[in-house]
Amino acid sequence: MDWSTYITDLSIPKAWKYNGYHHDVLPSWYVNGFIIYIDSHLKSERLINSKEWNGCATMDNLNPRFTVFSDNYASGNTLDIPEELLATDNFVEVLEFVSIKDMWKKENKYVCTITV
Repeated sequence: MDWSTYITDLSIPKAWKYNGYHHDVLPSWYVNGFIIYIDSHLKSERLINSKEWNGCATMDNLNPRFTVFSDNYASGNTLDIPEELLATDNFVEVLEFVSIKDMWKKENKYVCTITV
């Protein structure tokens, strides 16, 4: 399936920059220091992707459709592995989470300032 079909049921905000790379398992977008991976809305396609992503999956334990990672590259430390911050099937939850404008790591805890 073509990645362009993965978001036909969503309204991706204009501020999100497409960040996909041809070696990635899923398409991704970048906003506010976050990388958002979006899986297909079709469960049959998500099963294929879940198997590729973690090697083992069934229809009963699919990966969540949306996964948000920190963008450690933005900090200049390209050796850091991006950290998974949110995994959900709820797009509204993703929209709310990535609306955090300022985020920094302090003593291994994320401290956020939310702009309303």
